Amino acid sequence: MSAGEIVSLSSSADADSATAETTGADKPKAYKMQDLMQAIAAQSDLKRSELREAAGLVCDAIGRALDEGQVISLPGLGKIMPRKRDSKASGDLLTARIKLMYKGEKLTPATPEDDPEKP
Repeated sequence: MSAGEIVSLSSSADADSATAETTGADKPKAYKMQDLMQAIAAQSDLKRSELREAAGLVCDAIGRALDEGQVISLPGLGKIMPRKRDSKASGDLLTARIKLMYKGEKLTPATPEDDPEKP
């Protein structure tokens, strides 16, 4: 994936298999709250309790916005566009499109046919 590349996940099973194919692993490692807190701690002077609260509030706000069908645009992450919602017995399944944007290190460039938004 590269800066500006569109990522479309149709289901968690498709996402897991796509990630596993690119990493060669049977099951991809989940990025958890602890990982997020460590990433923030590396760039701030916040205490652990403050980190947990701040990260929790950010995740909660993003979750609520996605639940309401709002498009989320965050510098450093990109644009998350909710597409489809299915109610399942285990919980709601939200399909979203994520257009990644990075200011820092670039990932492998995408080919033009990979980006459906380009003419």
